[in-house]
Amino acid sequence: MSTQPLIPDAPEVDQVPLAIRAVLASFATAVAWLGFLTFTTLAVGTDSTATTATEIDPGALQVNLLLYGFTAGMVVTGLVCWLLLRTVASTWRRFALAVVGVLGGFTLGMLVTIFARGLGGKTALMAAGVLGLLAAWRLALSARRLAANPVP
Repeated sequence: MSTQPLIPDAPEVDQVPLAIRAVLASFATAVAWLGFLTFTTLAVGTDSTATTATEIDPGALQVNLLLYGFTAGMVVTGLVCWLLLRTVASTWRRFALAVVGVLGGFTLGMLVTIFARGLGGKTALMAAGVLGLLAAWRLALSARRLAANPVP
């Protein structure tokens, strides 16, 4: 039972550091995913001659890769946050933080990929993906360590 008088399901340990690391890992996952996805989409779609939206072939490989890759990236990013927060008892809190991780991560990821492509093209996109992956890995390890040894 919680010692908190106002919140009956309040946790006994401080879970804010874990939540911060999980959401940041989700952000980094989104940056990595979008960096790699944009790189791959550009590599596949180099032969496209479309100059307006009406000329784009909806069945083209790069269109489907971007559409389904973007959707899969949202799921993966949310799962990263959800799984890192498995020690949080409240499903609502886990879900809310996973949503924050997805929305914030994809906003940050899109900004990073726009600037990376503008500054360095495909090479910068690959670098953004690798750096995002390394940051996500490091933050996930930190979150797992913290979940195993919570701060009272």
